[in-house]
Amino acid sequence: MSMSMQEGSASATGAEASEPGEFAAGFQRVEAEIGKVQDRDIVAVNLDIPGAVTTVLGSLPEIRALRPELAELKGFDLARSDKLRDYTLALGHAHAMFRAASGPSDGVAELAEEVAELRDLLQADAAALAKRRILDENQVTKLRGGSGYKNVAFEVVGLVGLFRANWEQIKGRSGLQPEELEHAGRRAQELVTAVGVKEQSPAVVGAAMAVRQRAYTLFFNAYDDVRRAVAYLRWHEGDAESIAPSLYAGRGAARAVPEAVPVTPAGGSTPSPANVPSQVVPAANAPPLAAAAGLPGSAPFAR
Repeated sequence: MSMSMQEGSASATGAEASEPGEFAAGFQRVEAEIGKVQDRDIVAVNLDIPGAVTTVLGSLPEIRALRPELAELKGFDLARSDKLRDYTLALGHAHAMFRAASGPSDGVAELAEEVAELRDLLQADAAALAKRRILDENQVTKLRGGSGYKNVAFEVVGLVGLFRANWEQIKGRSGLQPEELEHAGRRAQELVTAVGVKEQSPAVVGAAMAVRQRAYTLFFNAYDDVRRAVAYLRWHEGDAESIAPSLYAGRGAARAVPEAVPVTPAGGSTPSPANVPSQVVPAANAPPLAAAAGLPGSAPFAR
């Protein structure tokens, strides 16, 4: 979890998510739902996720205060609304995992440089010991692995094994110490692991991105329903925006497009209208409108 995510959530919500572990716990509680989100239903991520998580966590106390009224709304999914906190925490966790998976891998190059230096030192000692016939020169020659991170790492592993196998003949005749061999072997194994992780990173990043998109879809749809419900319930009071604020506040002039655009499925079919959030924008002195579901003055979730 990034520091900005932790600090923002804690400062805005108090006890709502005071511990980083709460994000992972929230993710675990709705992980099965996240996995069931279909590709055709995915909503594109087009906002700042840490900011959105902070905003919603900070809004939960006022939203919860309206729960009795929300429960009376025909067609409103109260169970999904009750899971809004978990959906929000899950999105925060999924975003952190995505950031971690797609982060820089410069450490691999630094580790490889260190292991290459250890290889050169071990090879120099091995060559000197071979000249004195303490080590088998053919064995030393065969261990030379050439260039490439993995080759260098396995050459070090081989040299360390050769030194250990002949340590009784070597000790006292070389400047090498057992702890140096231990260090070299450990760093070489770390390099092999790091290279393997790096080679798999595209798949890891892709998987983390897919989880984040599905978590975002659950979060977005649940909060969009809550915003529509609050706008309906608090229409005359005019305080809906302060209770359940837009996640796009501060991004310039009023938007002429929906707040999120669903991902178009691979088959090119039209996304379900349920994925496009409705915008409730009251006009000055507008009379109640009861003709269409979702408009002010009507039941926003009527079928």
